[in-house]
Amino acid sequence: MRGPFVRAEEDFVLQGAHHPYVVSDPAGRWWVYKRLQPRGILAESIGGLLGRLIGVEVPEFAVFDEEDERGWLSALVIDPHHWDRSRVGALANPEGIGRMLALDALIHNEDRNTENFIFEMQDEGESFRCWAIDMESALVGMPRALSSKGTQAPRPHALPSDFVMIGAMRVAASEAARVAARAPDTIIRELVHIAMDTAGTMDRDVLCSALLARCRQAPQIVEDYLRLIPQT
Repeated sequence: MRGPFVRAEEDFVLQGAHHPYVVSDPAGRWWVYKRLQPRGILAESIGGLLGRLIGVEVPEFAVFDEEDERGWLSALVIDPHHWDRSRVGALANPEGIGRMLALDALIHNEDRNTENFIFEMQDEGESFRCWAIDMESALVGMPRALSSKGTQAPRPHALPSDFVMIGAMRVAASEAARVAARAPDTIIRELVHIAMDTAGTMDRDVLCSALLARCRQAPQIVEDYLRLIPQT
């Protein structure tokens, strides 16, 4: 997507190592704007595309290219809140967290920390909706590093200290893994090609092979990951 992008006058408080801020595009849509290196763009792109394939709720996304800057755009979530265990009982989509964790396992994302949970307030605070964001640190952005992991699950060490899996999350994670395992090779290769063309990175064959292997073994990888997370 090309600009010009106009920075919001309202002071949105956003967290993140890449100093994101809110902008509007020429069509008047609002985005979180984050400058990223190619590996970060690749990781976000694969995360978004594969996530959509297995049912993860990811905000609308795009890559921006403006003058000498490139990076990631994620549709602005209105009235967002970060992790708070007390809100889990009010989630309209607790299964969304399970599918998000399955995606993290597949792309080897060890950065699902407190700030990387987004709960959108709904019904004047009566309920919340969880969105999957911030996947730029996943090893899928470094094809050779991902390949070196084989079918090893990531560590969930960055998850909130009070995070506990509930039944609906586990069921949804397992189902998302089965969807990944059944995805045709052509679909996985296509999303890798789209992401790499967008990010402008190399090692396409390495990433295709590594991601295909992880998708084929998705049920086991996700199960190995879930075993490391406290359960109710």
